[in-house]
Amino acid sequence: MALILVAIAFPAHAQLGRQLVELVDGPDGVARRVLFLLPNRPTGAVLLFPGGNGVVGIGVAGFITYDDNFLVRSRDLWRSENLAVALPDVAANVSLTGRRGTPEFAEIQAGILARLRALAGPVPIFLVGTSLGSVGAANLAASLPPGRIAGLVLTSTVTRNNGNGETVFDAALGKITVPTLIVNQEGDGCRIAPPADAPKIAAALDAAPRKDLLLLNTKSPLRDGPCTPFGPHGFLNTEGSTVRRITSWIREVAP
Repeated sequence: MALILVAIAFPAHAQLGRQLVELVDGPDGVARRVLFLLPNRPTGAVLLFPGGNGVVGIGVAGFITYDDNFLVRSRDLWRSENLAVALPDVAANVSLTGRRGTPEFAEIQAGILARLRALAGPVPIFLVGTSLGSVGAANLAASLPPGRIAGLVLTSTVTRNNGNGETVFDAALGKITVPTLIVNQEGDGCRIAPPADAPKIAAALDAAPRKDLLLLNTKSPLRDGPCTPFGPHGFLNTEGSTVRRITSWIREVAP
C-alpha cells in the first residue's frame, strides 16, 4: 500500500540516528511527503496526527513551513524518548478539514503506518493525535485489524462540532480495541475541545481494554485564541513534560 518514490536521508547526531524525508504513495495514486525521525535502536514508534488543517509543509530537505502545532513542535522530543517518529504532510497543501473521519483518510494513513513499521522494525507503534488530528488518529485506530498498533493517544481532542462536520465521535470509537490515553490540559478553554468531555470519550471506547485519562495541571500562557496552538490547547511551554508523561504511559502499556 505504501510505495516509496523518493527518499532523502541526511545526517544527525549519532545518538539521534537518522532523519528521512520520503514520498509515500497513497491508494489514490497521490504521493504524500512524510518526515521520519529514527533513533538508532528505537524502543517504540509514534505516528503523529497534527491538528488544524493538517498542512505541515515538509520540504525535500526536512524544513517545515508550518510548525506551530503541538505535535509538529514536539517532533524531536518524541525521538529523544527513543521513539521512531512519522510526521505526514498532506498532498498539494489540500486541507484535511472535514476529511479525517473518512475511510479514504484511514486507508492513506495505513500506508504511512506500514512504512513506519518497515523503518522502525518490530517495536510497538502508537497513534498520537491532537485537536482535530485526534479525529484522524481515532479513525485509523478503529479501521485497523488487531495487532497493527499497540495503542492510541488523543490530546486536546475535538468533541464538539464547530461547523467543519467532524468530532472524535464520528470516528467509530466503539471499534477501537487498543489501550487509549486521553490527555488534556486543565486550563484549555477551547469550547470545541473541553477537558470535561474526556470521560465521554472514554465511555464511547467500548472495546478498548484500557482507557486512561490524564489531566495536566501545568500552566501554559495564552498568546492567541483559546483553540490555537499558542496556549493550553496546544500545550505551549509544557511540551517536554507533556511528551514525557505520555511516553511514560506508552512504556507502561507497550507489549
